[in-house]
Order: sequence, then C-alpha cells, then structure tokens
Amino acid sequence: MTLKTLFKTVPIFSFLFNCLILHAQNNETIYVKPLKSTYEWNEKVIVEFSGLPARDTYSGRFDDVIIVPAGTPDDKYNQAQRVYATKPNGQAEFTIPKAGQYEARVYIYEKPGVVSARSSTFQVLSVEEGALESKSDEALVQIAMRNRSRNKELMCGAISEYLNRKTASSHPNYTGMKALQSLCPKPKDKPRLASTAAVYPATARYQCYRLTITGNEVAEDIVILEGNQYKTMNKVGKYLYDPKSRTLTFTSGPLYLPVDKWIGVYTARAEPTGNGGRTVDAIIEIRRKIDFDAGNKKVLQQCTCVQ
Repeated sequence: MTLKTLFKTVPIFSFLFNCLILHAQNNETIYVKPLKSTYEWNEKVIVEFSGLPARDTYSGRFDDVIIVPAGTPDDKYNQAQRVYATKPNGQAEFTIPKAGQYEARVYIYEKPGVVSARSSTFQVLSVEEGALESKSDEALVQIAMRNRSRNKELMCGAISEYLNRKTASSHPNYTGMKALQSLCPKPKDKPRLASTAAVYPATARYQCYRLTITGNEVAEDIVILEGNQYKTMNKVGKYLYDPKSRTLTFTSGPLYLPVDKWIGVYTARAEPTGNGGRTVDAIIEIRRKIDFDAGNKKVLQQCTCVQ
C-alpha cells in the first residue's frame, strides 16, 4: 500500500494529506480576474483563476470562485454566485442578470470567510446602456419593449438597429418588432445639398421688371449670349462672370455704368451643369455693386428666364 493510498483510507491521514498539499501551494500566488472590464447585458461573465490548492476529487473539499457586488463584506457571500473549483487553474462562467459594479473572489475551503484573492472591479451594463450596435438581437428586443412608454427615441433606435440586421428576418420577434415600428416617426427626406460645381448663367432671354415703390415696371429684356456677351434690344455688351459669387459684372454695353457699376446676381432653382446649359426658374437680379458689396439686398431690376 502506498503512502497516498494510506492517507486516503484513514480519515485523519486524509486530512493531513490535504493540509500538506495546501501548504505546498501557499508559495504560489492565488489570483482571480475577469477577462473584460465591462460586460453587456446578459453576456456571459468569464473570470480566470490560478494558484488554487490541488484537491483530491474524492475529499469533498472544494474552493469557491464567486461573483459579488463590489463592496460586499468579505464574510457575507452566502447569496453570491459561485463555482466550485475542481482544479488549481481554470475559468469560471457566470450570468449576472442585474446591472452594477462587481468583483470576483476566491475563498479557500480551509479559510471560510477569508478572501484569498480578489479581482479588480468590473461593470455589468443594463440592457439600455452601451452602444446599440454592440447589442444582441435579443437585447434590442428587450430595449424596444421596455421603452415603449419611457423613451420612444431609444425604442425606435433599437428597432431600427434590429431591423437593419441580416439576422432579423429569421428572429422569432421580427414580426412584433416590425409592427412596433409603426409607433416611430417616419424618417424625413434628407435635404438636397447645394451643388459644388461651378454654375453659369443659362443662355436664354430674361424678361425684366424694374422694381419701384409704386410697383413693377416693364424694363428691356436681357438676352444672355455665348462668349460672355449679352444684349438688350439691339445693343450688345460684355460681362465678366464670377461663379463663386454668381455675379455678372457688366464691362460694356447698355448695362455698363462707370459710376454706379451695375452687376447681375444669378440664382436658379434647378441649376445647369455647365457653361451655357439651360435651366428653369433662373433669375438675374440687377443691383448696384456698392450695395452688393455692403450686403444691401436692394434690387433695381429682376429678370426671369423665359427661354
């Protein structure tokens, strides 16, 4: 009979054997730590442990790896989630249903109520906390249902994230989430962005009205020609066009006034794609350059494109 077999057979020897093993393990540091500092709602919490005493599986003595709320007194852990460690090194898996700050601990069988190792604090998020993109399909369903009357924005965000996933159509809650979407506001159309391309006046005839205090008076039409030219009636002139400010500076012809220096400010709802391209609702406002430079929006004439 070997010495080890003798120790297992006689109870007092078995006790002494485990004490010897525990003493031999004391030189190895016991530690426990979570694999992450933050866990999502309903995510498996995995902690790693090492340095525990080697146990005889027939002895009935096991060490505890537990999870408790941070700050729990060392000797108050009866209600804690625990895993019985059956080997010196390994991992323990927990499910924690309640959000909060937690820590992992190791309690050695021979030292009840005494913490042999303690992890740093880690956090378990509530179902609402954290980015929606990181949530599981089931978590998104929970968020949507819990916030029907509490937070519609959060509810709709969870529904949108859920329905945009490829996995949604096969999920058992897909139909319910689709129906719940009817409570969310309809998405607004995105505003059309202004074109960044250079815009040039359309070559066309513009019907003009002189703006006065008593009303609009008919003025001579302006025809925009190719080659930065224009004409009113039978008189032709030239202009320089600045696509950045969309202004026509008249350099000759009937609209060239050396003192007042009239300019034309070009606007259009449907803008042309290039020089000379036609458009609709194009307007040229005739103003004094001095007023335009000063930010004064006074208009002398308004000319509308009539093709």
